[in-house]
Amino acid sequence: MQLDFSVVELLKALVGVPALIALVVNVLKWFTVIKPGKATQWAKILNVVVFALLYVLATFYPDIDILYFDEIARTVAGFGLAMIGFMPAGAVISGKVHDGIRGVPILGKSNS
Repeated sequence: MQLDFSVVELLKALVGVPALIALVVNVLKWFTVIKPGKATQWAKILNVVVFALLYVLATFYPDIDILYFDEIARTVAGFGLAMIGFMPAGAVISGKVHDGIRGVPILGKSNS
């Protein structure tokens, strides 16, 4: 069986799928499913598996629009990676603001 190079060219143009894989790896790291130092290995494995599945889909089911799925993956990944970027900042800023207003009348009132 020979590779269909038009499908390979199509897969090379995808940007949303690798971004979604990066999001999945980061979420799995966040929940400590992926151990420290293993994220690159997981990302490579997921990329190979997903792109192999996409190749099979594009080869045997040419009516399926792979670029449409890539667009959805890009949107989801963009939103998810932005949220992951804001989470640590929000946690740090929240703690600093809390420390800054502690003891201020009305704003810094604590019942503990």
